[in-house]
Amino acid sequence: MVQELKPYFRKATSKKQGNKKRISPIRKDLNQATQKELEKIYGIGAVLAARIIKYRTYLGGFSLLDQCNEVYGLEPSVVEALSQQFEIASPPTFKKRAINKANLDELQKTPYISRASAKKIIAFRTAEGTISVDDLTKVLNDSLNKIERIKLYLY
Repeated sequence: MVQELKPYFRKATSKKQGNKKRISPIRKDLNQATQKELEKIYGIGAVLAARIIKYRTYLGGFSLLDQCNEVYGLEPSVVEALSQQFEIASPPTFKKRAINKANLDELQKTPYISRASAKKIIAFRTAEGTISVDDLTKVLNDSLNKIERIKLYLY
C-alpha cells in the first residue's frame, strides 16, 4: 500500500535548498514606462502616472530616479516603491543649448532654469562677454545639485 501511494508524496526538503539565491524581480526602464505600468505601483493613480510621464517628457527623460521627487504630489514613500520596480536603463540624450547663444526664451524653456535665472545668465554673459557652464555657480544662487542638472542641458 505504501508503495502505491509513494508517487503522491513530496520528498522531504533539505536545509541546503534554503540557501538558494533569490532572484530579484526584473526592473523596468522608467524612461520607457507606460502610464498603465506606473499605475501598478501602490500610491500612483492615473493622475500621478500622467504627471510622471509629463515631467519625464519635459526633462527629455529621467537621468536619476531622484528626479521623481520633483513630480508634484508624489510622496517620498511612493518614489521609494517606484525605485523598487523601475531603474534608469536608457539614459536620456538631451538637446543641449549653447549657453552663449541662447536667448531669454530658450534659456527659460530649459529645465531647472526660471525666467529670473535666465536673466541672470544673460546679464553675466553681457557683462563678461562670454559665460561657461562652470560660471553658473557664480551666477546662480542655487544648490550644486541643481546646477549640475542644469549643466546637462547647456554647453
